Amino acid sequence: CVVAEADTPKGRRSVSSQFVPLVIAEPYLDFSLDLAAARIGEPSAFVAKIEHLRPFQGEATAELLSLPFGVTSKPVKFTKDQKEIIFPLTVAANAKPGKSTGLLCKVLVPENGKMVTHLTGQGGILRIDPAPKGEQAKPAAKPAAKPAAKMKPKPQVADTKAPPKPLSRLEQLRQKK
Repeated sequence: CVVAEADTPKGRRSVSSQFVPLVIAEPYLDFSLDLAAARIGEPSAFVAKIEHLRPFQGEATAELLSLPFGVTSKPVKFTKDQKEIIFPLTVAANAKPGKSTGLLCKVLVPENGKMVTHLTGQGGILRIDPAPKGEQAKPAAKPAAKPAAKMKPKPQVADTKAPPKPLSRLEQLRQKK
């Protein structure tokens, strides 16, 4: 139950909620967030390594929280068999360069038809690099409209490809040579 007390003009008052059963258990998993770097105006990715502490059934959902202004990510689904997940990042043209610390993940794990919330991976770091000199971050060009053809439309298939794993800082420096 939750209990609260306050001093009022008529003396000290106390209130409480009803009793609610509470289960205290070991967490299902723990996340380790790698250091990531992204460039303004370019898509990027953030890797999270998963340490499974006890098994779960079904698909869990992870969401990256505390992202800096101008950076967004979508929730990612994963199973008990995965050792890491990759969050796709979108870095807007108006994002501010610099280092952001304190990223963390909110993970929803299925249990008995309900979702158990975990906050894990505290302390992740994302470095936003400015766009290369001479290049301003530009929105992607829209493709030109194609003339209508009398063909059967292809069935839409969801893009299940994960974004490419981001390069480490050392790999990025090696590519610049």
